[in-house]
Amino acid sequence: MEETVRAPPRPLLILSAGLAMTLLSQTAPARALSPDAQHCEADEIAAAQRIAACTAVIKAGTDRGKDLVADYANRAVGWMAQKDLDRAQADLDQAIKLNPGNPLAYYNRGNTWHKKGDLDRAIADYTQSIAINAKYGPAFGNRGLVWSEKKEWARAIADLTEALRIDPDDIIALYRRGQAYRASGQHDLAIADFTSAIRFDDSAAQLYLSRGKAWLAKGDRANASADLRKALAINPRFEEAAAALKQVDGKH
Repeated sequence: MEETVRAPPRPLLILSAGLAMTLLSQTAPARALSPDAQHCEADEIAAAQRIAACTAVIKAGTDRGKDLVADYANRAVGWMAQKDLDRAQADLDQAIKLNPGNPLAYYNRGNTWHKKGDLDRAIADYTQSIAINAKYGPAFGNRGLVWSEKKEWARAIADLTEALRIDPDDIIALYRRGQAYRASGQHDLAIADFTSAIRFDDSAAQLYLSRGKAWLAKGDRANASADLRKALAINPRFEEAAAALKQVDGKH
């Protein structure tokens, strides 16, 4: 049976550098899952409860194959939530050992490398995930983010464009590509991406800040001021937007 993914629902916009982990589902629907197995793969559950449940299932010794892979991979999600990156990686290493062809285990391990600041190993794991499943958009999106952190703008834009080809509604990839365009001096393309993202969510102050900065880089103070004021109207305590607005007003 083909493996399915049970990913937790994500908010419309994630503007932090944080990377979401992906849960794996058990793959034997013909049998009833024990309460521990259900908690191990539940979308919404406390990290400690997930870890305890997955540990109980692993120790029971009844799971085999892809089910056991899911147990280790999902316990890693719990460790990641507790910021225990070493234990998360150990579980993902075991999941990959049991099934080297699972793209999601590589994707999640790439996230742990990213959290540790080892960008090259993160890229290697995202690349392996893509090699196994070339249609897995989040791996392109996260690899694109890491390329941006390495200031490899062309590679970042290429990966984020592919993530958007796979999922045109991926507002996170759209925002990140806009940031890469802006950082590489392609301000018109950045403005276009931020404008498209605002159509998805016009309540995200970060989007107006980013577009305002792109307008400012183009020398368009009027549009920059309008966007920065909009960001502050959404979030009056947005210090970065307030500082940017002072920069704009100081040039009048």
